[in-house]
Amino acid sequence: MELACKGSELHITGNIKSVDDSLQIKDAIGGLLAQGHKSLQMRIADSVLLTSTAVGFLTKLVHQDNVKLSISVGDPRLYLLFEELHLVKKFNVRLLDR
Repeated sequence: MELACKGSELHITGNIKSVDDSLQIKDAIGGLLAQGHKSLQMRIADSVLLTSTAVGFLTKLVHQDNVKLSISVGDPRLYLLFEELHLVKKFNVRLLDR
């Protein structure tokens, strides 16, 4: 997994498959929040899954920290996961055009 931050955007390429990957995402988002961003955009280009650690962190971010989150996903299977978890609206998830 590779991360790149640009403004209030976090770009993730590769598969998110471990707790360590989730912790890297958490640290990257923490850095964006430390810069004063309260609205974040995540672009998950390739991954077909998201760990429960990452889902829990993002849920806290939206519900407790009042961060406005938008997530764009490249793989329809990840979008379906967000649908099954009833998180599409809460996380403003959309499918990237390919």
